[in-house]
Amino acid sequence: MAALLGAKRPKVENSKIVRGEFTGPLGITEKVVTCTFAKYEEGIVLDPKLDEERGMDARLTIATMPGKVCATQKGGWGAFSRKQVEELIDVSLAKGEDLRRLL
Repeated sequence: MAALLGAKRPKVENSKIVRGEFTGPLGITEKVVTCTFAKYEEGIVLDPKLDEERGMDARLTIATMPGKVCATQKGGWGAFSRKQVEELIDVSLAKGEDLRRLL
């Protein structure tokens, strides 16, 4: 998201990109951030490190915009209960506000 916020639209003339010239920012209207959760037998970790990812049973990534979920992706062989998913959505919405303040 930080990269997109700093990106610029290239200038285009006669259907060709003019190298080194820009027409302004991309015009991002909402900041989307993600939180990834790794599930293990003994619990769930937010934003796992590589070595933690290797031992996880399941992964759930939740992308949020202010006040709403805009995307999810589940990976791994394990499962999350409905209650766990609802709790992780709440965590993602709260953590998303913190992350957006840093952008």
